[in-house]
Amino acid sequence: MCGIFGASILNLKQKNIKNISRVLYDLSETRGKEASGIAVNKTSSIEVFKTDLPAKQFLKRPEFSKLIDFNSDNRGSFIGHTRLVTDGDSNDNDNNQPVINENLVGIHNGIIVNFEELWQKYYPNKKHSNLDSTIFFELLNNELNDNDLASSLKLIYDEIYGMTTVACFLGEHRKMVLSTNNGSLYYYNDENNVFIFASEYGIIKDAVKKLKLDSSKKIIHVNDGNAVLVDLENHNLTSWKLNSPSEIKLGKSEPISIQNIPFNEAQRRTLFDVSTTKVSKKLESDFNKSFNKILNIPRCKVCLLPRTMPSVTFNKEGVCSNCTNYSKKPLLGENALKNKMKELEKHNASNKVLVGLSGGRDSCITLDYVVNELGIKPIAFSYDWGVITDLARRNQSRMCGKLGVEHILVSADIKKKRANIRKNVSAWLKRPHLGLIPLFMAGDKQYFHHANRIRKLYDIPVTIMGENHYEKTQFKTGFLGVKQDEGGAMAYNVDVMNKLKMLGGYAKEYMLNPAYINSSLWDTASAFKSYYVNDHSFYVNLFDYIDWNEEKVNDTLINKYDWELATDTKSTWRIGDGTAAFYNYIYLMVAGFTEFDTFNSNLIRAGIITREEGLKKTIEENQPRYDTIKWYLDAINLDFEETLSIINNIPKRY
Repeated sequence: MCGIFGASILNLKQKNIKNISRVLYDLSETRGKEASGIAVNKTSSIEVFKTDLPAKQFLKRPEFSKLIDFNSDNRGSFIGHTRLVTDGDSNDNDNNQPVINENLVGIHNGIIVNFEELWQKYYPNKKHSNLDSTIFFELLNNELNDNDLASSLKLIYDEIYGMTTVACFLGEHRKMVLSTNNGSLYYYNDENNVFIFASEYGIIKDAVKKLKLDSSKKIIHVNDGNAVLVDLENHNLTSWKLNSPSEIKLGKSEPISIQNIPFNEAQRRTLFDVSTTKVSKKLESDFNKSFNKILNIPRCKVCLLPRTMPSVTFNKEGVCSNCTNYSKKPLLGENALKNKMKELEKHNASNKVLVGLSGGRDSCITLDYVVNELGIKPIAFSYDWGVITDLARRNQSRMCGKLGVEHILVSADIKKKRANIRKNVSAWLKRPHLGLIPLFMAGDKQYFHHANRIRKLYDIPVTIMGENHYEKTQFKTGFLGVKQDEGGAMAYNVDVMNKLKMLGGYAKEYMLNPAYINSSLWDTASAFKSYYVNDHSFYVNLFDYIDWNEEKVNDTLINKYDWELATDTKSTWRIGDGTAAFYNYIYLMVAGFTEFDTFNSNLIRAGIITREEGLKKTIEENQPRYDTIKWYLDAINLDFEETLSIINNIPKRY
């Protein structure tokens, strides 16, 4: 999941290619800030420079300035990459891009989730890096020995699984090929001088404006399942569909040298290896003692809510107030949703909707429904705030690749976000208060800001979300004495008085615990505004219209999309974000319950599962996810053993 971009200029005297490259790097950094690279195509050579630096630092390197200087050449081109790291540690520069394979130099956006299987199938004895992208260019290089370009690309896209958009210099042929299976690719071409491509429409639109290019030229979307061959000598374009290619001949070839400029100043990053998380006997003993007590907490006789639940009362019969006051919320119905979409079509020039895609099960099934049941080809949007797991990213790739859906990724400053989380978690550990645990998730709330920004940019009327009503917890705000509105599924469904009460609760704890007053304050304030203040009226919640069925959801995702599951839990819920495993451990150890208690209680109340089934599920799902907790604490640079020991010693509510 990265930003890919590039440009070709036929008259370097008229246009400053260095300025173009800087603008594209700056705009594409929103898609990845963990590594950057460039390949520059000159008269007789392609020069490559890649680093584990964010774009802002990359652009200051003397190697970049030297590389982008074309001297007396009349024309020149480059392809660039800003990386959000998934497969392949960026400390090892072989895992960064562009990728060199003999006379091919390419860049890739997306995740090829079956890359290891393809290496084993085609090149079982060949040594390779951990970067998933390399298999694409290895296959392309070998296929071009026997086949034309179109046939070669068809074979590769038939084999790979996961969204894949590439740009590749075809070395000795003075051509560049662009291809995509999900449509995350746009280009601008004024025919006579400048050709630019990028992962997003907004990037090119802003680049054209900043560079003062001819704005009358249309920005072209390369739809899913399409490819474009660019002749770098004259900007002639050849386009075709990947699944029904005509023969694409590459024409004449001239010798060209590939030069990889070394970078020996890699930053040291923490490597996360939780495949064999070691849990001390002391931690295990502490958990087991507490869990045995938790099993004996009195629970509601109808659902599973324990007596330690805030904002809940119990009558003489031992039934909780949530059960006595329960009335099932009526669904609006599938026809109402389809009619709403038809009505929107009349005022929707783009004929698009935006779908929020976290990589979790509800967002993934929502994307499936929008494409296959509503017949709409949406744009998917994700916000990566630093603790989204690689598993979630791979599942995003599976969904968008198979459905051919354009994916817009906004990546925060991962290093900064993780530092903010660490500061807030560290402050919380000094004076634990269950009402302030949502601070750990403050960094992801800008999701709503960016969703609104992208919706406006693409002139899209609505964002479709998959907010499951059974996931409603209430206790997260309840520990501050704040009551969530009955009707809404989301925690932002809080009235003005309760919002003020929440702010008062936070202010009190901030005064009692000055460790919260740190550089994360602006991020926290921005999160509150995005979540509790900004307008959410343009959201359409799929599960206001249709019911949520866990068995159907799991069956569709696993069997239709080969959806990846976590190794430390049997549940498919909350496996895409490392935070959930951590905060649920806290809630369990201190209050005696987790989100699974409320979730399964909601299912029991709705008559979907029995109390016996729910209790069995809850006991199983409440087991600690040590692997994910370890990954999360490694990511924010806190010690696993020390942190859990502090949590285990917090006074209990049971």
